[in-house]
Amino acid sequence: MGGMGGRGVLPAVVVLSACAPAAGVGAAEVDRAARGVYAADEAGAREVPEAGGYLELAERELARAQGQLLSHDAEGARGWARRAWADAEVARILAVEVATRAAAKYTQEEAEAVSRALDLGVPLSGQRR
Repeated sequence: MGGMGGRGVLPAVVVLSACAPAAGVGAAEVDRAARGVYAADEAGAREVPEAGGYLELAERELARAQGQLLSHDAEGARGWARRAWADAEVARILAVEVATRAAAKYTQEEAEAVSRALDLGVPLSGQRR
């Protein structure tokens, strides 16, 4: 997959922060969006088909926001940064949902295995007869 791969996002924010006086609030929005993209990537969005497209979209939008900020277009930067943050948040939430569902399925399967073992009278570890 293309995109930033989670690398280079925060260092770019450090560089863009130097533009903050010229760009005003736009830099804060871009920083928030970069943190959102990073959080989505850390949550595993890149590996989740349902989330990966949103993460890639967020990365492209973040790049646009950074370009707008470097061009001293704070309003444009804010708009693209808000889109990037929203899409990154969707990606993060989808990744968390997939991980939560997998954990719940595993827990249910484990509980069913314990129940079957108890029905058969098989002692569980740490259990005495």
